[in-house]
Parts: sequence; C-alpha cells; structure tokens
Amino acid sequence: QNINSSTAVNVNSVYLNQDSLTYFSGSGYYMTPGTSSLNLATETWSVNGANGIANFSFINTSQIPKTTSNLFSALPATISLSSGFTVNINGISNITSAVLLVYDGSFILQKPLVQGNNNIPVTPLDLSSTSTTTSGVVTVLLESKKAYVFSNKDYKFWRTEQFAKGVVIVP
Repeated sequence: QNINSSTAVNVNSVYLNQDSLTYFSGSGYYMTPGTSSLNLATETWSVNGANGIANFSFINTSQIPKTTSNLFSALPATISLSSGFTVNINGISNITSAVLLVYDGSFILQKPLVQGNNNIPVTPLDLSSTSTTTSGVVTVLLESKKAYVFSNKDYKFWRTEQFAKGVVIVP
C-alpha cells in the first residue's frame, strides 16, 4: 500500500525505457542519475532482481493524470485569510486521488479534488491555522496509483502531475 524505505533493498539493475536508474540507499528509491530526464510517453520497466526480488518486466499503460484547466490562471496570486477564495478546476481525469494544497511555510491545508469539474471554496475557517507570508504556495496534485504483484511481491506504480504557484498570503 505504501512505500517503506526502511525495508527497501537494492537489486542488480532497474531500467525505465531502457535508461538505467540509480539506487539511493538513504531513501530506498531508484531515480534518474544527476540531472538526467526521461521520456515518459511510454513506461516500460525492467528489473534484474536480487535480494529476494525476482526479475520482471512491466509496461505501465496507466493514463497520466490531467486537467483541462489552465492552472496558472485558475489559482490565485494572493490569498486573503479574512476572505478566503474559490478555485475552479475543470476536466480532471485519470486520477485515483487529487488534492488542492495551500502551504504557508509550516501549515498545509488540503482540499480533496474529484474526477471531472471542481468548484473548491476555501473559507476563512479553512485558513484559520494559516499564517501570512510573501512566499506561500498553492499546489494542485493529481495522482494515479495502481498496485501489482510480481513473484508474490507487491509493487506500486504511481503517475503524478503537479502544478505549484507562488502566492502572497495576506490578513
């Protein structure tokens, strides 16, 4: 169900679209080395196993989460704690979960989003634990997750689309 980096193990190799990924033991993740980027139009995984992990290959055909809204214009540039705000995000699709986040540097407000069209009111009560700042962030996080079993081991494949916008939070 969830990643547990304390039980993560290293395998001989992991490839995504024939590009080799590097294992980072501190986090238990395989990632692109350095500043490399991958083309994720397709997603073919190949694992050369070790440490109890079998070899497997998998083509992830899950759709990338998306929205038809222009998020830059849909999200506010300034948030008033005393007035709140409303966000309209339309055409959300291909998700298993989605959320609107407001971050002030220490507190994170979360509002769930659903497939389709969303009209999200954020009230002064919702913002009551939020502080004023010139470096706030409003984020839309869309996720598509699905678990699979290969050789009696669980694996989660997770596609994420995220948009973050800097905001000023005023009283």
